[in-house]
Amino acid sequence: MAKLVEKDVYVKKFAYGGGATASHLKHYIDIGLECNPEIVIIHGGTNDISGSNENDKHPRTVASELIEAGVKAKNCGAKEVYISSVLPVRNHQQDSRGKDINKYLRMLCREESITFVDNSNISTGLLEDGDNVHLNQWGSRELCKNFAHYLNY
Repeated sequence: MAKLVEKDVYVKKFAYGGGATASHLKHYIDIGLECNPEIVIIHGGTNDISGSNENDKHPRTVASELIEAGVKAKNCGAKEVYISSVLPVRNHQQDSRGKDINKYLRMLCREESITFVDNSNISTGLLEDGDNVHLNQWGSRELCKNFAHYLNY
C-alpha cells in the first residue's frame, strides 16, 4: 500500500464579496497577489451570469476578464494558475449563460496555458435549499475535491 506524503501547505483566501463580478476580480486580484503566491485558484463569474451586472456583458467578455486576472497572477510570479468554471444555478437562462462563459473560459485557458478546473460534476442539487446560487455543505465539499484533484493533493 502506498503511503501518502504529507505536504506543508499554506492557504490564503482572498474574497471580494458584495456582488463582485469578473471585472472587479480583474482589478482586485492585485491585493491577493501581494503575498506572492506560488499557486493561484480563481473562482468567479457567478455574479456575472444574471445578465443584470455591468450592462449584460457578453459571455466571452466575462471569460476574458477572468483570464486577465489569471494572466496577472502569472506575470506576478505564480507558478501555477487555475481558473474554476462557473457553477450551475437553478435559473435555466442564467445557467445557460454560465455554460457559455465556461465554453469561452476553457478555450482562453488553453490559449494562455492556464488550467481550467471543470466543475461539471456539481449539480443544482448541491445548492442551498431556497437559494439559486450558493453551494450547500456537500456542494462545497465537491468543489474542494475538484480543486484537490487538479492540484494533485
